[in-house]
Amino acid sequence: WAGSKAQDAEGNVLRPLDDFLRERGRRLEQVTDIIVTHAHPDHIGGAAVLLKATSATYHLGAVEQRTLDAARTGTSVDEYAVDEARAREIGAPDGVLSAHPFRTPKAELPAFIPRQRPDALVADGDTVRPDTDIALRAVLTPGHTPGHLAFADDNRRILFAADHILPEIFPGIGLGVGNLGGNPVKDYLAAVERLAEFDDYTVVPGHGYAFTGLAARRAETREHVMERAREVQKVLDWNPELSVWRLASRLTWSGGWEELSSSPMVWSALRQTMMYRDLVLG
Repeated sequence: WAGSKAQDAEGNVLRPLDDFLRERGRRLEQVTDIIVTHAHPDHIGGAAVLLKATSATYHLGAVEQRTLDAARTGTSVDEYAVDEARAREIGAPDGVLSAHPFRTPKAELPAFIPRQRPDALVADGDTVRPDTDIALRAVLTPGHTPGHLAFADDNRRILFAADHILPEIFPGIGLGVGNLGGNPVKDYLAAVERLAEFDDYTVVPGHGYAFTGLAARRAETREHVMERAREVQKVLDWNPELSVWRLASRLTWSGGWEELSSSPMVWSALRQTMMYRDLVLG
């Protein structure tokens, strides 16, 4: 009974895709390739079910797989990780961070990651299905996650941008399941500039709608990041010796620092503050 119930659940997950394909004269069993841009639940979460229902080849970025291996083995390298051991270095008042205990990541993968390893690891510049008219060229665009990939269909001049650049909102930065070191904000800005090659392509993002005018959207996205960087720079110009805690308290936060600093999200805010501080300090 449990197995039957699980199969029903999987069927429900795939039904919209199956309906979509059937409306176009195709079937689920005809899916040949599953290409994952990055390891977030809304982008990789359905892969395991789809792999079980098809004989498709599972493609994942080589760098993203390295981050998953690091998470699985507990060997992630993240110089911006904020934990209780760094509370004194950060300059947090006594007892403030202990109100929201830091949860040390376990050496394991989240449940939404397929247990099956990829059939093909995709490196920057690799082409998936190179001998077909739907060849997709991988473009490494780190920042949102360390191994985030966009894919360019150069024949149709379409860029599948996933979550790197979006039409109306701005993606979070530094949100990998595992980390390999480096500053995600710096990586993200460099990757935004790299997409200039595709300024005349139609962009298909992971959220929102397809759009053109990538050059303008890249400029808006970069300005959004640099606005926070300038704010950090202004505070550091006033006092370059400020602790991370005091620096964070002088930045603009959507809910206000007082509310944020007394919530579990304070850990993320401090990590973001350190990333931007290092960006402006060079």
